[in-house]
Amino acid sequence: MKWLFRKLVSTADVMEWIRNLTRINLEFKKRLPSIEKANLLTSCYQCGICVGDCPAAQHTDSFNPREIVMRAALGLMDSLLEERSVLWECTTCYNCAERCPQDVHPIDVITALKNIMAQEGRLPKKVAEALENVKKTGRIALVSEAINRRRRDLGLQEIPPPQ
Repeated sequence: MKWLFRKLVSTADVMEWIRNLTRINLEFKKRLPSIEKANLLTSCYQCGICVGDCPAAQHTDSFNPREIVMRAALGLMDSLLEERSVLWECTTCYNCAERCPQDVHPIDVITALKNIMAQEGRLPKKVAEALENVKKTGRIALVSEAINRRRRDLGLQEIPPPQ
């Protein structure tokens, strides 16, 4: 439980929000596509329930769905739309969507932000590589000889190389 309290409020968070007050951009949320529920981010009253059962938040101090929703609502997007963005730590488990009492669905906000990053060509290198693999082969991971050897051992058909 100690990690949960660190996630909800810290002095550093408060100081950062004060510094960011001059950078608030309430027009940013208009950039979020009309993905279901992403338009409800101003309904979030920052209760933190989304953080409590989030596997990503439990394993890293940098990921906090509550903070992501607040930043999106206020237009404080600098750190969220950079290549090394915390958005990519989301496991897409939908726990936040299931537990949100305001039906905000932080996962939809995160997905919308990732889509903006993709449209702007700001994908992390590994995500961009996986995307290229899908475009070329229809698979996220390239098929190796080791995979085909294991498939043969299991009596499965080999996967042919991409054309």
